[in-house]
Amino acid sequence: MNNKKDYVSYSSLKNNSILGFWIYLMSDCIIFSVLFIVHIIMSRHGYNGFLRENKLFSKFVLFLETLILLFCSLSFSLIKYFLKKSYKKCILFFLFITLILGSTFISLEFFEFLNIIEKGFFPNTNGYFSSFYVLLCIHGLHVIFGLLWIIISIFQFFFLKFSNFLYISLICCCLFWHFLDIIWIILIFCVYFN
Repeated sequence: MNNKKDYVSYSSLKNNSILGFWIYLMSDCIIFSVLFIVHIIMSRHGYNGFLRENKLFSKFVLFLETLILLFCSLSFSLIKYFLKKSYKKCILFFLFITLILGSTFISLEFFEFLNIIEKGFFPNTNGYFSSFYVLLCIHGLHVIFGLLWIIISIFQFFFLKFSNFLYISLICCCLFWHFLDIIWIILIFCVYFN
């Protein structure tokens, strides 16, 4: 009887937590939508195709960043699969893989910023570059937040018992990372190839 109560409370907790996280993702979606709209409006004022025409970004680096994020998404899908099987070593392995790939993405994005700044285009140059830097920095901060989430999850794996809380946390982290991948794909078309 007690096990049934525990299962019901765990199931309720899981559903409430994941529903709450979906609500957070929808609010984040609104924020990114506003940022995309502002950037598109700014790009229509004489800056349409500006990044591409002035060779301010490398298509190879952009392709590499996209590939890295997609492999992170694949890695998280494998984490979700191994969560269902309760294979802790596989979960930890793919958490480390995702951490390395995500850190590589942030490094590439940072060097891309440095390259653009080195060419004399700062965030305060004009409205177009302000919206460009804000949009990419907000996405980058979300990736950094995801990486911190992974580090905390790894810490919990090593020092705490595998619990329902950690399971729910990793499911939400998986949703978060897939959301970031979708935002990145939209960002590529709205910012780099606009």
